[in-house]
Amino acid sequence: MSNKGLTQKSAPAASVSVVEDRDVQGLFIKKLQLQEGAKAIVRFLTDGRDVIDDTFHRQVPKQVKTTIFKTDVLCTRPNGSCKHCDEGLYKTAKMFLTWVWVEKIFYKNKPNAQYNPTTLEKDDEGSEYWVEEVNGPMVWQQTMGKGFYLYNQLTSIYRQNKSLRIGKFTISRTGSGIDTTYSIMPVMSSFTTDERHMPDELVAMSENLPDLEKFAAGKLTKIPFSVLGISPEDSQKVQKVTTKRSVPQELDDDDLTSKLVDPLADELDDISTIF
Repeated sequence: MSNKGLTQKSAPAASVSVVEDRDVQGLFIKKLQLQEGAKAIVRFLTDGRDVIDDTFHRQVPKQVKTTIFKTDVLCTRPNGSCKHCDEGLYKTAKMFLTWVWVEKIFYKNKPNAQYNPTTLEKDDEGSEYWVEEVNGPMVWQQTMGKGFYLYNQLTSIYRQNKSLRIGKFTISRTGSGIDTTYSIMPVMSSFTTDERHMPDELVAMSENLPDLEKFAAGKLTKIPFSVLGISPEDSQKVQKVTTKRSVPQELDDDDLTSKLVDPLADELDDISTIF
């Protein structure tokens, strides 16, 4: 069964079916995927009671038009059958999903392609990064970490504060391959000012974002323009701009020209050892 919430396990198992929002006018849901040495400033839009965790098959090839990429696919064995389990080709891992509002992403190396322009800046510690201004919702889908260390960080934040919708946090990635680690650290200045409280507009958005279970099951793929506060008139302009960068979210920005894209290959050299 799918587990919903950082302190309870009560959600029904999700099942993979046809996409429900195929005709919905909106933007495709993006995932927050950090490169080695990168970090992101975020707010959690998902409350601790609504974080999803489940078992996924890793790096299953999927084709969109002429592009082949790899993605993580929900295991449907709890519902009685799973073709990926039957094939026995793709390793599984426990993963969690949460909505985050991403303010900025800091890259150690300038990415070859991204959704927004980057500028070379220094962070609060004086280190130089290529900074991408995002200011939009993304799904952070991540493995639990060895010994569930990463998931435990998230759980600890929730237990201490009775919510995840507080202040801002820095999600950082260091290392690669079996040495990859992530951390979730509070942006302390946001906890001592009015920034501790989530802006009303983000609260309203968080209550109307697509259901994470259905996203995990592949049933929902878009955020409606209405949820993003984009008017019908402006939506046409947005669609024209985003169509130019409408690559599948799992595509590796370092190798967009590759016909077979493997964005997490360095983390999957030995998945059974890592997790």
